[in-house]
Amino acid sequence: MRPTSLPREMTTRTSIEHKYSTAILTNIDCPRETVPIRRIGKENLRKANSFSQSYVSDIHPRTEEFPGLHIAFLASLNQQTYYGVRASLSLNNPKVGAKQSSTSQMWIQSERSDTLNEIRLQFISWLMQDSSTSNWWLVVDDKVHIGYFPASLFKELNGGSSNVAWGALAKSVPGSPSPAMGTGERINLAILDWSFVGYFYNLTVMDSSNSFVNPRPHSLIPYVDTAANPACYDLIYDDYLGPFRGHGIKFGGPGGDCGS
Repeated sequence: MRPTSLPREMTTRTSIEHKYSTAILTNIDCPRETVPIRRIGKENLRKANSFSQSYVSDIHPRTEEFPGLHIAFLASLNQQTYYGVRASLSLNNPKVGAKQSSTSQMWIQSERSDTLNEIRLQFISWLMQDSSTSNWWLVVDDKVHIGYFPASLFKELNGGSSNVAWGALAKSVPGSPSPAMGTGERINLAILDWSFVGYFYNLTVMDSSNSFVNPRPHSLIPYVDTAANPACYDLIYDDYLGPFRGHGIKFGGPGGDCGS
């Protein structure tokens, strides 16, 4: 199965081919051409609504409501509608302990009439909305169509997404040390070799013409929530890096005593 409408070629795309990771699901038995969708309860909805109120409206999460969670991301402001998001990203192996997690993600979300709809992806190439069906398709390597998130379950996203973001999350038990993020290396401007850090590059978004285009730098804002200990994590937005990498971010850090 394939989307009924495919994206146009990216307006600034080059002939260079990039290698993408393949997503492998374990311990989940899904029918062919479908993707797993987490079932959520009232507590999940309460937390999602609270997270959205602080996280979407002013891009500054109130982390005291999510103890143990730390975030480094580049997010869009509410200035346009998005119909897809794409990036090349690093596969990292950060050091994590029991009851810890550290992930790289990109996501889309919209909130209308106090209802939040959100789709988050880990280690996936891109996500696009089929303009004919409004389903959100998961695609790897620009040609492998994994499956779709049905529009009937994400009604607030049927007209596109109001927010997109790329970044990473690190979580631990409140009061305990936080895990490493990315490769565990502290980010600084002197790091030129991207293999030493966690990264997203070739950041693009799908516009209303069904084309993947470069994001507008003035509509993006980087954020890291470790004010208690800036040495824990960091993120640098490198803007446009040329035709090979496009727009990119580097992120990561050793973790440690990062506060709550």
